[in-house]
Amino acid sequence: MEYQLVDMMKYSTARNEEVLAATLASPDYALQQKLDGSGYILALSPENTPHLYSGTISKKNNQPIDKIANTPHLAEWAKLYLKPGSQICVEIIYGTTSTDVNTIMLSLPAKAISRQETEYVRAAVFDILYWNNIAVHKNDFIDRYNLLQEILPSSDPSVFLAPLVFEDKEKYLAEWLRVSEGGILKLLRSNKKTSAAHPVVPMGESPKRPANTTMKVKQLQTIDVVITSIEMPTPEYKGKYPADYPYRDSNNQPINRLYALGLANSVGIGAYNSSNQLVQLGTCASGFNDEDRLSLAQNPDLWIGQTIEIHAMSIDKKAQTFRHPRYIQLRPDKPAAECTFESIFT
Repeated sequence: MEYQLVDMMKYSTARNEEVLAATLASPDYALQQKLDGSGYILALSPENTPHLYSGTISKKNNQPIDKIANTPHLAEWAKLYLKPGSQICVEIIYGTTSTDVNTIMLSLPAKAISRQETEYVRAAVFDILYWNNIAVHKNDFIDRYNLLQEILPSSDPSVFLAPLVFEDKEKYLAEWLRVSEGGILKLLRSNKKTSAAHPVVPMGESPKRPANTTMKVKQLQTIDVVITSIEMPTPEYKGKYPADYPYRDSNNQPINRLYALGLANSVGIGAYNSSNQLVQLGTCASGFNDEDRLSLAQNPDLWIGQTIEIHAMSIDKKAQTFRHPRYIQLRPDKPAAECTFESIFT
């Protein structure tokens, strides 16, 4: 029998911009959303007993701390959908932050259950270590992910598969950084240099943090810039499915959604140079909701000249350009004159 109680690896963190950019562009990696919660192992023992382990050993009895009593619905789920001798990696989610999660998981069972009268904790599944006594953590990540897709039911919202994308990773990362903790880049298949297996250690030991297998991206660079112009969309439709597209002109031809609704497409963004001249540095089209886009189109004078905060995947200081800028919010507290080349590119 291969099954043993293990702790999952820790993620390395993306620190080098060039490495991050190359990894995001590589088809060898997928990006999985990192949700704001607390990591646990949801398990069903070979004896058919459910457990929820934090990876910490109790100082009182020298046994792994098990919080399954705090989440009876997850215990029932494990007995329904896991096979004996299985362990899956989950992010326990409750409220909006990991601090909210702690109000449930660090409480005594009775208090934890009473606090879930209106909202249950949820479990986002992001990996699997054992299935039916087999050490699947030795398999490549893509094989483990495909197994999770097969075994996880889609009908239970309390336990769900963490989103994973294979294309447009930069776009999704920028969005996830706005609504969650960002993403984890994961090597799909082993190669000559790096294994895509999930290294584990016995519960209670210090988990490994292997390089190149995973890469946690928790933030992009934030820049304050000035809106220099507002650009409206063209009517041309560039989508892949024109037959099913609802937005059409008087001749029943598909047209750009933003154009059909009278919404702005993008804004010009700039900063002040050493001569105190406002110079446009590029455009920003992502991050605006439809309410913002309507206001941009109908009230341009309220936006042009305003300071906004944007995310950028990277900044090219030599070329003085941004990579994949994305709107975050207005900065009415910051004068436009403070958005300078010096503050951005030095």
